[in-house]
Amino acid sequence: MNLLFSVKAFVFGFALSFASGILTQVQTVEPADPNSQAYKLAVAAENLPSDVRYVAKYQYMDYPGGDIPADQGVCTDVLIRAFREQGIDLQVKVHEHRKSKGLETDKCIDHRRVPNQAAYFKSQQMEIPIPQDKYKVGDIIWWKIGGPDGVNHIGIVVRNGKVVHNIGHGVWADVYPDFYHVYKVYRLSDVPSE
Repeated sequence: MNLLFSVKAFVFGFALSFASGILTQVQTVEPADPNSQAYKLAVAAENLPSDVRYVAKYQYMDYPGGDIPADQGVCTDVLIRAFREQGIDLQVKVHEHRKSKGLETDKCIDHRRVPNQAAYFKSQQMEIPIPQDKYKVGDIIWWKIGGPDGVNHIGIVVRNGKVVHNIGHGVWADVYPDFYHVYKVYRLSDVPSE
């Protein structure tokens, strides 16, 4: 009986600590102008199908406008698909950026790598200092899971203040920006899109 009580107490304590950890992660997110590219990017990310299997293998695709099957993807595919809804093809943009730098290119995979997307965003003057208090709707968060030298991961801040991403259980907005170690942040200009 004592063992059963101890196990229940441990599970309850763990659940309570986990819940309080999530509650402390709540952050304020500044709204974006509904006519801005950032806002439209966030809405596009929110509307992506959630039932996407995490498939990271190399796959051949057409160029431009190539994609892997819609029911597959990784974190970078969230951005690729949300940007495509805005008429921006990261497959082309990242390829052209790498080519202009004299880097090796592969039209099927380059745009599906976090550092390659980040290099393109930086070339577009989108990198901003990591916010100390407020993120904005549409901000792109580059995380390092496990700390500063951790695994690359990326997502988009949406209207509920959380980040849409795919870490292996589908496309969901289930964590706040500072849930993992924030490595870099990118922001579209506040200029309303046409």
